[in-house]
Amino acid sequence: MRGLRIILDKSVVVKLNNFEVDSLDRHFFQIVPSILKEEILADLTKDPIKKKAIGRIISNSYRISGNRGLAMDYREIVEHSLLGEEVAMEGKFFPARETVVRSESGSLTTIVETPTEDEMIARWERGEFSEQERTWANKFRERMERPLNPKLYLDNIAKAGLSFSPPQSDEELISTVDALLNERTLQTRLFDIARWQFHMPLNLINKATLRWCKEGRKMF
Repeated sequence: MRGLRIILDKSVVVKLNNFEVDSLDRHFFQIVPSILKEEILADLTKDPIKKKAIGRIISNSYRISGNRGLAMDYREIVEHSLLGEEVAMEGKFFPARETVVRSESGSLTTIVETPTEDEMIARWERGEFSEQERTWANKFRERMERPLNPKLYLDNIAKAGLSFSPPQSDEELISTVDALLNERTLQTRLFDIARWQFHMPLNLINKATLRWCKEGRKMF
């Protein structure tokens, strides 16, 4: 995982030919976020002619199967933060799975392995997909193509007690966020927003709320 690192958007990935992919692997360590895997698999539902769709997935899976690491889902980072396990935002790569082990010399080291994900991408390269993946691809496509309803979003925020007018500029957005974070009476309701926004389990939110209370209900 040493050397230059790069994150590619799907719009770039699909344009690479095999020679370019091999060249990329020689010079860069590609970091693959969860959303990229999801967008590649979603092509199962994109083309009425399934052979074309599967062909695209096979090609795109090859493009992320070389010198790469699968990144931790951002929701996990948010969950760790709520539990007091802050992840330093220093431009580092956080792998999807890692295990801390003790070497023969007694020192601790980290092993990064993603066997489940590696096997999954290998299957995609062969054009093999589970029923669960096919179902998920349809749900993902439906969710991505659903028209954005800002009223529904604002209504959910309002239920948590955070009612405000949508900002009209970057400066107004900053001012609005600062005002909300400085409003002590709204602090506990931000947990409801986090749970709704990131689909977090109730027990995790309860643990985060308890930790926050024990630490003196500090302002966010």
